[in-house]
Amino acid sequence: MRICTSCSEHVAIYNDDIDKCPICGKSLESKLVDDNTESNTINVHIDFSYEECDCGNKLNYNEISCKQCGKLQEIENDSVDPKVKLRKERFKDILTLINDSDLCIKNLRRNIHNGSVNRILVEDFVAYIQIKLYELEKLTEKKLFKNISFNSDVIEKKEVENKISEIKEYIINIYKIYEELLILEAPYVWENAFTRLCNTVRNFLDVNKLIIFSIVANTLAEACENVELAQQKLDSASEEIDTLSNMLNIKALEEDFEMFKDGNLNIPVIMLMVLAGNTEHNQIDIKFNEVQFSAYRYFKDFLPNEFQYYNSLEAPILFKLASYKFMGMTSFIESKFIEKVKVVSELFEKAKDINVIKLKEFMNTYTSKYVYALEIVNDVTQDYILNFSYCKNEKMLVRNALNSYKDLSEGVYKDVSSLLIACAYIIDKKDINYEYILEWMGFPDKLEYLKNKKKLKLHKLTDGVEKILRHSAAHVDYYIDDINKMIILRNKISNRKDKEKIGEIEEIKYTYEEFYRVQLALQETIFSIMAGIDIFCANNYYDFDSFLLNVDKKVGDLSDKNLLEYTFPFYGIIDIHLEEILKDNKTILVVKGVSIERKDKELLEKCISCASPIVKKRNELDKIIIELVDDNNIKIGSVEIIFKYMKKYFEVNAEYKKYESLLSMMTTRINYEYNNDYIESVDNYGTKFISAILQWCLDLMEKLNETTNTINNKDIYANELTKIKKEFEYSINTINEFKSFVKDDRFLNHIESILNNFVNAINKKIEVKCNNSITNIYQADYLYQNAFYQVTNVFAALADNEKIGPLLNDSSNNIDNVKIKVGRNDPCPCGSGKKYKKCCLRK
Repeated sequence: MRICTSCSEHVAIYNDDIDKCPICGKSLESKLVDDNTESNTINVHIDFSYEECDCGNKLNYNEISCKQCGKLQEIENDSVDPKVKLRKERFKDILTLINDSDLCIKNLRRNIHNGSVNRILVEDFVAYIQIKLYELEKLTEKKLFKNISFNSDVIEKKEVENKISEIKEYIINIYKIYEELLILEAPYVWENAFTRLCNTVRNFLDVNKLIIFSIVANTLAEACENVELAQQKLDSASEEIDTLSNMLNIKALEEDFEMFKDGNLNIPVIMLMVLAGNTEHNQIDIKFNEVQFSAYRYFKDFLPNEFQYYNSLEAPILFKLASYKFMGMTSFIESKFIEKVKVVSELFEKAKDINVIKLKEFMNTYTSKYVYALEIVNDVTQDYILNFSYCKNEKMLVRNALNSYKDLSEGVYKDVSSLLIACAYIIDKKDINYEYILEWMGFPDKLEYLKNKKKLKLHKLTDGVEKILRHSAAHVDYYIDDINKMIILRNKISNRKDKEKIGEIEEIKYTYEEFYRVQLALQETIFSIMAGIDIFCANNYYDFDSFLLNVDKKVGDLSDKNLLEYTFPFYGIIDIHLEEILKDNKTILVVKGVSIERKDKELLEKCISCASPIVKKRNELDKIIIELVDDNNIKIGSVEIIFKYMKKYFEVNAEYKKYESLLSMMTTRINYEYNNDYIESVDNYGTKFISAILQWCLDLMEKLNETTNTINNKDIYANELTKIKKEFEYSINTINEFKSFVKDDRFLNHIESILNNFVNAINKKIEVKCNNSITNIYQADYLYQNAFYQVTNVFAALADNEKIGPLLNDSSNNIDNVKIKVGRNDPCPCGSGKKYKKCCLRK
């Protein structure tokens, strides 16, 4: 394969006989592509006929004159390259299939539009979309267009014929999925996900069509253009599949994820870790980085600086943007959401350019109002996640949404709109009366002002604000008709003057869907305003850092109960009650909650991380006990957490966090009581703990071997081995901490002895390298090989618990009783300096 390094690298369909890129004219380079690579790069090999001009320039088959010298071709060719004609013949059935299928899709769309075909509502949409994603992933795993050749010399071969048949079946399956999607309708809460799924399948269809069109293209330039477009759509479709998978995790909430960083809960970022996926003991930092980068990429059009800039800011901007991205993907119409964010961002930039000092003054005055708005947004978002994930009753979902509408409009929108009005005043060069805008300007006046500022596009930021819904508690009675899926609002004020405040409406009806869309439109508007403010502050951080940091500080000063109320609902645990007790001179925080749906043991394990936000705030605690009951007050079980281990996790360096995480998890006592049939397995020796420690030690041994074999510089060598030694020592300390939690600590003592020999071996290796000590070479090898031998014995015992007892009771397994072979003329391992035959061999 030959590629152009100046153009996009994935344009990889060039004929090996062509020397220059037909797009830019630069020289091509040969490149081998590994078939086993995970890349989605499209690599298609096709060839074309060409003629050579007298000047040496290669001409395409149907070129009339040489571009280099201008000479006309003497031979008049057919209109179609014979090599292309051969490919067109071989792909005739597939081209017909594409044409017929596109026609069927077009007719189906028309029939849906005119009502002759009714769309079918998918009730269990999450299960359905998971099945479709699985089908898509299986299709994409085939990688049909990876390093395949349709050159004229192989096009007639049987294996190529089989490949063409496989491509045909592949395209039929994608069309089948797409036709099925067209006649389906998703519940409105999943419209974004459904739209993404449809677009993804559409992109996959386009990818395959473009590749087919490139294979039968008349010219190389046309083929390259089609492959370029196909690659772009393939990249987009692959990214959409990842996004869809993340969106489904929000519904299931079954992933084992870390929700907190450094013991602090970032508000309003409680949703962000839903997007992080599964987190192992030693992957927390990587996952947080992934979440931040995902948010950065989502809002890239508004973020002109590099990712590292935003990631390094003291205020957690990208965490906040991750929460807005979460809502944008799951709840809002993304195109409208992004459009509103743009309006806000541009508004603030204009105000800053005109008078940055006034803008800073107003924002600093506004801090407490903004904090209040954030807290309400968090409450509403928490309720949203809870309802979205666990509420099975649509009437209850609508009632909760209706109750939150007033909080959003009166408690949030009214306050955040003050910032928009202040920016408009600055742009219009009007004097700003802080107190008037913040305290005395009425809601109707603010709303009317924004609706009239169409030049600044502020009318778009009134979407979702409806007067009658805003007054649903004070002046309007409402009735939820679950049979007809309607909300009926009636004016309960007879006084004409008071009626004028809310309009001359006696009664108004909303279908569930109509109301839900209004409620989401208001949420969309509020979140877009707050996202736009954060983006503006991030892009102008050193002018507005004091505002951001003050907001974060005030929001972070929440009580223990408030913090925990933001975390437990992720697993459907509500009605949180806290009680602090003193028992056996230990301070214990007891957290009691009710589980809505789950009653399994895994729930107890998962809710451990929910206690993380108060770790840094409560240094005096010794234990945290979590007690859960079901909605009938039947006890599910309890979790007893040793506070100091959880706390230490957040204090140690990154390379040691996995040990503290393991220690915290293994010392946590889980008492499951809901299922009488459940029998807790007994682990007298701490085998799970030992398995994890030894696995990490194997990684250290591999790193140790690599270092000793590749590094020659003494200082670097000693420094790298010292790091490895310190981690071995940390694992030994971790073992010592855990001994008091097992019934029989002999196995742990045995592991400690093995790891101490690794430490001693490393000390000897450093001495050998730095002091050229020949004697220590054999001592180091002796210690290291014995320790490695013991590790293999331990793994054998872990695979069969019945071998643990004999391993510990057999004195031959003592580290000092294991011998290695030493040559007669080698230095004696005892360190005497004599040859082995004249020293210990005689004993």
